[in-house]
Amino acid sequence: MTPANNHIYQQLRDRIVTVDYKPGEPLNEKRLAAEFNVSRTPIRETLIRLCGDGFVRLTPRRGAHINDVNLQDFKSLIDYRILLEKGLAPLVIAHMDDAHIHQLEQLHQTVQKAPADQIKALMGCDTRYHAILRSAAGNPLLERGLGNIQLHFTRVEYLIRYKPKRLPVELPQTIAALKERDGRKLEQLLVEHVHFFVKQVKRSL
Repeated sequence: MTPANNHIYQQLRDRIVTVDYKPGEPLNEKRLAAEFNVSRTPIRETLIRLCGDGFVRLTPRRGAHINDVNLQDFKSLIDYRILLEKGLAPLVIAHMDDAHIHQLEQLHQTVQKAPADQIKALMGCDTRYHAILRSAAGNPLLERGLGNIQLHFTRVEYLIRYKPKRLPVELPQTIAALKERDGRKLEQLLVEHVHFFVKQVKRSL
């Protein structure tokens, strides 16, 4: 994918994840092509990629629509994410370095300074937290796969206006686990993070 096409992909994906595009909303190729000043071909290629990522559905003669979020798909995502998080933990312990710990320490300072009512800022910190850990694993394939799954979770966060209130507690615990190279503790933290979020989703239904 060309840099221009990748830019379009990231822009559309971010709009879907942050719910600027609502579930079920149609995506008009002609309008998008005009917005990005490109032909319809790169738009179509981007929509096909988003379809493959599970964000868009393509229907003959009906075009592209934003995928809905349904409970069955979300349950499958939960199971898949927990498996990946469990696989992530030992890789992080094996491959991380001091730079990753420093990034988490800086992020912790940012979280402590963030106003409690700034939900979007806290969600951005939560996203950054997971991105640092994925990068620390040293496995590009796992990083991409888990990153895509986590984007689906982020989309649900925006839909329910989730506030990651455990992050100020989880960050120092994660940093301590990394410094002690405690893979079991890190795995426990990552899995508990997912379970806590799922509980919040159930309460919002």
